[in-house]
Amino acid sequence: TPLLQILVVGASLKALINSLAPPLFNAIGKPKIQFLNSSVQALTLTTGMLLLVPIFGALGAAYAVLASVSLTAGVIFFQLHKHIHLNIPRVFSSMFVTVLASCAPLLIARYGLTFPFFNTIPGFLMILLISGCVYFVSIVLIGRLLLKGPYRTIELVVRSFLHTSLKLHRFDHLFIYNNDTKN
Repeated sequence: TPLLQILVVGASLKALINSLAPPLFNAIGKPKIQFLNSSVQALTLTTGMLLLVPIFGALGAAYAVLASVSLTAGVIFFQLHKHIHLNIPRVFSSMFVTVLASCAPLLIARYGLTFPFFNTIPGFLMILLISGCVYFVSIVLIGRLLLKGPYRTIELVVRSFLHTSLKLHRFDHLFIYNNDTKN
């Protein structure tokens, strides 16, 4: 339904904002900016609801949410660029990779839900697992192909984990010995 589609876009944008902005503004010592952003979003959401809900009902509420989140996202990107010289084209290229990689899992989920089995809890969990794996592989493949996006972070985490795991297992007796001598 159009209502659900609008809310999904708004919720996705809100998730991106909430995962990016608060930690960055706190890290640069500007938590007041995050408070002001939340205030702007609350004010625009309230105004949008008061104006649109009486006329359009639930669809108006969805548009108010989307407008509020979009305006706040724009303000946040401007403030991040102002305070930490955020490279906006680079951010959008990374977002492009993420959005592109999201298409395949969404299509799989949409197609899978047409079958009765996938509308059960085990079937739905299977779709989630398959979609998550496809998303992960898509992020890495598309990122490596375009040399953009979060694939570098994923590679760094995986390599670091493997290196640390191998190192700890190979030299486990040395770490135990060093800890015993310090006590």
